[in-house]
Amino acid sequence: MCSAPKSTPDELPNPRIWPRTLLVHKAARPYGLAQHIIQRWKHGPIEEIDDPQAVIDRINAGPDPLTEGKRHLLLTRWPARFIKPCQGIVESATCCNYQIINIAQNCNLECTYCILQAYLNNPLLVQYANIEDLMQELRELASANPDQPYRIGTGELTDSLALDPLTGVSAYLAEAFRTLKQCVIEFKTKTNHVEHLLAMDDPPPNTIVGFSMNAPEIARREELKTATLQERIDAAAKLQAKGFQLAFHFDPLIWHDGWRENYRAVIQQIFSRIDPEKHIAWISLGAFRYPRSMKRTIRERFPGSTIITGEFVPGFDGKMRYFLPLRVELYRTIIGFLREVSPNLTHYLCMESQEVWRLVYDDPPENNEALDARLGISCGCRTNDAAHCRAAARGT
Repeated sequence: MCSAPKSTPDELPNPRIWPRTLLVHKAARPYGLAQHIIQRWKHGPIEEIDDPQAVIDRINAGPDPLTEGKRHLLLTRWPARFIKPCQGIVESATCCNYQIINIAQNCNLECTYCILQAYLNNPLLVQYANIEDLMQELRELASANPDQPYRIGTGELTDSLALDPLTGVSAYLAEAFRTLKQCVIEFKTKTNHVEHLLAMDDPPPNTIVGFSMNAPEIARREELKTATLQERIDAAAKLQAKGFQLAFHFDPLIWHDGWRENYRAVIQQIFSRIDPEKHIAWISLGAFRYPRSMKRTIRERFPGSTIITGEFVPGFDGKMRYFLPLRVELYRTIIGFLREVSPNLTHYLCMESQEVWRLVYDDPPENNEALDARLGISCGCRTNDAAHCRAAARGT
């Protein structure tokens, strides 16, 4: 059974972002994580339900399902396999063979550009309780492929740490991954909810905490209900001092007046507190892109947002993207700022075409495997096969 976190704060931070009702699917109640969350719940009624789909259908029939859904947290059981490839792994892009585990779904934060607004047909916040099944799946995968390193993330369908003050899942997974020597796990977040990780006696070397960063103006205007940039940097500094690996994600990069000065300022702000030569696994860059269907949603939910007023064209994956020269200028400029901090930082482009890679980098990886090898070396998950990985990184 999933055991309770070692340390659980009495009060949850940011009370305005927490759901008001806890929905407990009967199939989830036997699991240890569900019991832990039920015991911690102090924010409103607890309802036991037989059929989550009936609740989803009722909320979807209402006038504002995306807002109403965030007021309810559903504990349920994930019925299928947890592990899947990142959606960025497509033929026309250079991608890093990242693997995803979805332990939760949806997000109680509000970012105007969040793709979940167009991607999910379930508006509820969801926490999957059967973490034991996930770990069994991971152990079987590792056992079947003992020489294959895996870089695994939890932030595709949610913010990895958004509900962590309540669930404590981060510390449980970090401890469980300690025994999976060939795997690393990354928690991506726009919060500063790192208390459970900091309470660990000995940080696992294969746990990475990745902070999404943006220009201060964009963070204030477009990343609602998230931690401030300074709060994220403070949390990152505490984790680095504890011995955790860090990552930073400048995604989405958004073209706006003063973007050069603003992005340079945030990079300087980060590395005034963070040692660039110590435990930095990687830094990703991704220009703002969105499905066509999301434009109407953004206008209706966030009429004050200006992020969709730029110059966009359909990209290689059907998403609306900045014109190619604008994207290349964004990437090359930000990379230049990072190189001013340290030439040793490992950075890469997220969900970008092979053409853009060639225009941005003098030595782009030849294929997905070469990029995977570079990132594997930078985080240490491929140190047992370093010679092979360096050759792969060179494309030879």
